[in-house]
Amino acid sequence: MIDNIKEKIIEYKYQLAGFIIVLILSGIYKFYYPNIDDLIKNDIKIEKKSTKNDDKFMKELNLLKQKLSKTQEELLNYKDKLNDQKELSLYQNSQYNFNRLNKKTLILKWSPNSPDFKTIDLKLREPFKIDKLSDIYLDGFTTAYAGSYKTFNNNPNISSYVLKIDQFKIDSYSNDTSIHNSIIVPNEYITTPTNDTSRKIHKKNKLNFICSINPTTITEITGKITGVDGSADMFGDNNDVLIIELLFIARDEYK
Repeated sequence: MIDNIKEKIIEYKYQLAGFIIVLILSGIYKFYYPNIDDLIKNDIKIEKKSTKNDDKFMKELNLLKQKLSKTQEELLNYKDKLNDQKELSLYQNSQYNFNRLNKKTLILKWSPNSPDFKTIDLKLREPFKIDKLSDIYLDGFTTAYAGSYKTFNNNPNISSYVLKIDQFKIDSYSNDTSIHNSIIVPNEYITTPTNDTSRKIHKKNKLNFICSINPTTITEITGKITGVDGSADMFGDNNDVLIIELLFIARDEYK
């Protein structure tokens, strides 16, 4: 009996050796690598854990959004309080302020002094305060003559008023130095003013941009007004009057 078993073992030794090797390799694989069922179970556990982490993250994100919304609301309320305080200060003192009303007007009245009918030297009755970066526009340009204005007589030098203001950085470019960095206003007169035509508005209805100006305080307006050649007199009597309306519009810093 035993001899028969030995013979069988010898006969099938290679098959037995292969079977033993397969068993050994299977044990090693299971030791280092889980089976498919274990892999699926682990994937499910990881997915559930990831879902829980995502839910936690979303909750934290929603809480952060609520805090940011509350902070934004507080900032808006604080801004409104500051605006209210500025609005109140507008009525408590003579400080100018652009809150709510973002524009203001500077009206200048000038009459020439003989023998110089060109130089502008005006003292303001109170300081003109500009507390924001603003754009300046020419809103009105009116002349009123006492009858001494000379006839146009096809003289191109008096075809326009050339105004230079020292307090404004006028960046208008030209090929002619006489009108470079100047405000140009067309002269509407073609004949000598009469009693019925001695006053004239020389500006059209639209606003004419002059320049921008940084926050400052203006106490005087100085400059010069001539014809297009830089020397021609546009006025000739001490009773002549020039009225200039300047519009200052503050730029909206929140745009």
